[in-house]
Amino acid sequence: LWMQNTLGFSPLTTGLVFLATALAASSCSPLAGRLIDRYPPQWCIGVGLVVTTLSLIGLAQLTATTPVWGIGLWMGLRGIGLGCAYLPSTTVGMKDLPEQSVAQASAMNNMSRRLVSSLGLVTLSIYYDMTVGTAMEQGVSHTDASANAMHHACLALAAIAVLCLPLAWRLGIA
Repeated sequence: LWMQNTLGFSPLTTGLVFLATALAASSCSPLAGRLIDRYPPQWCIGVGLVVTTLSLIGLAQLTATTPVWGIGLWMGLRGIGLGCAYLPSTTVGMKDLPEQSVAQASAMNNMSRRLVSSLGLVTLSIYYDMTVGTAMEQGVSHTDASANAMHHACLALAAIAVLCLPLAWRLGIA
């Protein structure tokens, strides 16, 4: 919303910037898979969460003068963090299941990931719209209100990633 409403990016440009996250995550996932075969999974997941946190803090610092490639770099870094955290946590969660339960567990994992992602997206979008609307009613420019809402949303997501670190550390501990 910030990129389109404030910076004036087209939906195509915005989508291409978000593609950086998907490309980085998909490129990083095979490496993460090899790392959890060699090292305790909590290390890879922990690094992924730290990288995700740093990228979200970086995204929270964006301004209207940040070039599109700069936004793409932060989004790519976020993808690296997600690639290091998501695949290993799924693998650890399913590795000890009996074979007859893997298909059902995989479906439940996929469904819950999509549900939580959708709820998160809706929550952040509502927060963005309400925050921008309230700020504009108080005389704040749309550009400033939009940037503040985006900054707060990124910092909230960074806080969630930090709160997941203790959970990640417990993975793989018998």
